[in-house]
Amino acid sequence: MAQLWSVLNNTSLANLVERQTIEIPLPVIDPATTVQVISGSLPAGMLISGQRIVGTPLEVVRTTNYNFVIRASLNGEIDDRTFTITVFGADDP
Repeated sequence: MAQLWSVLNNTSLANLVERQTIEIPLPVIDPATTVQVISGSLPAGMLISGQRIVGTPLEVVRTTNYNFVIRASLNGEIDDRTFTITVFGADDP
């Protein structure tokens, strides 16, 4: 199996504040690698663009962990990783 990621499985990519635009580079080794979410979901308001997760996480009722699997592909080889992004909300009680 190919080694296409520079991090181990179950890595936290970011702790984000809701409604703040962000760009998170994905830790792939080769710039020619393609990536896609194959399980779980990114925070609402975010998507993959190239080798980055971009967007503005929408408001959350409470601190929310998003777990998802991204598949990296290069020259017919694949390598999957599970990642987490946590979104914090500054909501008043």
